Amino acid sequence: MNPGFSQGYCPTIYGPVQSRRHGRSLGINLGVAGQKICSWGCIYCQCGMGERRAIRSDELVPSERDLLELVRDKMNEGVDFDSITFAGNSEPTAHPEFYSIVKSLLLLRKQFSQSWVLNCLSNGSELDRNEVVRACDLLDETWIKLDCALDELFLRHNRPIPKVGGVSNHVGRIEKLHRVFIQTLVWRCPSNPQVSNWTEKNQNALLSLYCRLRPEKIHLTTTARAPAIPGILPVKANELVEFSRKITGLGLEVEVFP
Repeated sequence: MNPGFSQGYCPTIYGPVQSRRHGRSLGINLGVAGQKICSWGCIYCQCGMGERRAIRSDELVPSERDLLELVRDKMNEGVDFDSITFAGNSEPTAHPEFYSIVKSLLLLRKQFSQSWVLNCLSNGSELDRNEVVRACDLLDETWIKLDCALDELFLRHNRPIPKVGGVSNHVGRIEKLHRVFIQTLVWRCPSNPQVSNWTEKNQNALLSLYCRLRPEKIHLTTTARAPAIPGILPVKANELVEFSRKITGLGLEVEVFP
């Protein structure tokens, strides 16, 4: 989804926009609208580099009350959407009211007799908190990022803050979820191959972790918007399809988004 990000800006609520993966999706940003602050600093992020640090509770907006009012207004307007997606310019699960917000949105869906999917795009860095795990298990889908399955790539390209640790720590957090959905984004950088994660070693390591995690579904994507650093290019569609066949060979479901 692209609500018009500029220098990390993302409104609290945007859309609905046409998402490649989630249909007509109403986006929710639980971070600061005018500033990207994230526990990961992925080099391909459409929001730019921003600040790579843990977000403080006093920086997180909106409040649960304000957010629910915004969503309710959209529904009262008769706006049609297929999903509500926590995304934006920060890690959604870092919001201190995330669990309560999830419960309230699910109640709102029931009250309005709606059928939209409630999902979250997450880097999984907050899954050490039990209330975040509970919230993610309540969601219809929680899509956890797994782009780099090797420590040297993970630390260099996803650039997590120190508390996140390496790949083994990341996977350990994912395993706390009852239902696992994985989003993997791959890219190449012809001008500087070390910046690419589209390598045979990383592909093999990803396949190994998919086997371990046994996700319900994998979304395999590539860059589609301007990345945080120049030179990053999408992987060709036929190459993505070829890799997806290796994933289905493991008995796993995968959908490709070139």
